[in-house]
Amino acid sequence: MLARRSHAQRTIFPLSSERGMRGALTAQGGVEVRRPLVAWAVSLALGGALVACRHFEPIPLSPGASAAALESRSLSDPGLRSLFEQVLPHPPAQWPLEKWDLTALTLVALYYQPSLDLARARWQVAQAGVATAGARPNPTLSLLPQYVSNTDAGVGPSPWVVTASLDWPIETAGKRGYRIEHAEALASAAQLGLDNAAWQVRARVRAQLLDFIAARERALRLAAQLASEQQVVALLEERVRLGAASQAELAPARLAALQSSADLAEVERQRAEAWVRFAEALGVTPRALEGIEIDFSVDTELAGGTLASLPAQEVRRQGLQNRADLKAALAEYEATQSALQLEIAKQYPDLRIGPGYEYDQGLNKWAVVGVSVELPVMNRNQGPIGEAEARRSEAAARFVALQAQAIAEIDRALANQEAAREALRRSDSVLAAEHERVRATTNALQAGAVDLLALRTAQVEEARAERIELDAKLRVQQAIGDLEAAVQPPLEAQAALPSPPSGAP
Repeated sequence: MLARRSHAQRTIFPLSSERGMRGALTAQGGVEVRRPLVAWAVSLALGGALVACRHFEPIPLSPGASAAALESRSLSDPGLRSLFEQVLPHPPAQWPLEKWDLTALTLVALYYQPSLDLARARWQVAQAGVATAGARPNPTLSLLPQYVSNTDAGVGPSPWVVTASLDWPIETAGKRGYRIEHAEALASAAQLGLDNAAWQVRARVRAQLLDFIAARERALRLAAQLASEQQVVALLEERVRLGAASQAELAPARLAALQSSADLAEVERQRAEAWVRFAEALGVTPRALEGIEIDFSVDTELAGGTLASLPAQEVRRQGLQNRADLKAALAEYEATQSALQLEIAKQYPDLRIGPGYEYDQGLNKWAVVGVSVELPVMNRNQGPIGEAEARRSEAAARFVALQAQAIAEIDRALANQEAAREALRRSDSVLAAEHERVRATTNALQAGAVDLLALRTAQVEEARAERIELDAKLRVQQAIGDLEAAVQPPLEAQAALPSPPSGAP
């Protein structure tokens, strides 16, 4: 290429083509040299590419501003009201709500909970991956200028040799389609992961709310029990003073009152801690919950709702159909299928075609179509294909393991619910007997058959039976929550999850 071509070689290309495309870079010895059209094409292509490029826009993250935004969250937020109007069949007539039930509190958590923002961001990353997978490879433009230094200055053709080639890749065997299918399956799995995160938020809100309600109800019953025990202690102390009772009779009653007082202090501490954890589950600070009225009781839906009325086989079937984590595992398995198809398609090499141009010391040479292809003689992509097959087997095993875990969770929740209901029935019988005992003792006191100490003692036992019944109700409520979390029936705000609500933090 650096040496001069012979006359026979130069006659291959017409002189008109040489005159039309001759360019030059300088004028030497009176010979006019014009700029090649290739340079103009390169300049235009690079200029267009630079104009179309996106530019970086910094978004600083300020810990102080983020903390201030968290502190300013409230239940009167306009964006939260917009979510209520979007999701609920009947928009709230008053804002903020007068009473907040479990459905309303779940919507608050779905609006504010940071874990959902993280799951939503992962879904958006997966969505961007679909666009990445569908992008076609860019062509490559090569430009190689050379200067022939051993020519006579000002004599003969131009000393410049400029080679330009365009390399246009063409994917074969449907590789792009398999890439898109793989990315779409991963995006579907990420969106289902968002649904699963929403159910985890819902389950956590219910559990923390139940903990707070349980601590509050235990405190009320312990306070009533402590009041009765203190009255018993006061009556026994009066008898001891009058010599009608001994210290041995007073000591157990006094010890029981002291123990109830310590238990009450511990329950009050648990109630304060449960309130903070409940606010954390909602994604707000405890200050945002000041003064709200919660519409939830341990007696709420003790029958268990729709799931409790279904046979175990139907509950298990619904769980296997509804659970978002199982659907996400299936989507991940489909992604491994597409990944394997892509690796198999890579056995077939891609093509690279493109024209070429060479300005050779005054001669214009055109290559109409150039073709290059990778020769699969050293390997046929066996290693990546084996890895993709192993990943597919791993995804299948992960799905089967997750399915077995889901069935075990549903069966365990059903068994716990039945056991808790049986315990509640027994505690109801005990409490009914204590109620009857207090009624009979009251009648006997009015008839003069017993004294006030007997009535106060019966009331203490009644308060203890009420605590036992409360614990049984709480276990039923926990079992109901565990069954709902294992089955994952559709949430009220499921349709609002894929994109952030308007005004969401």
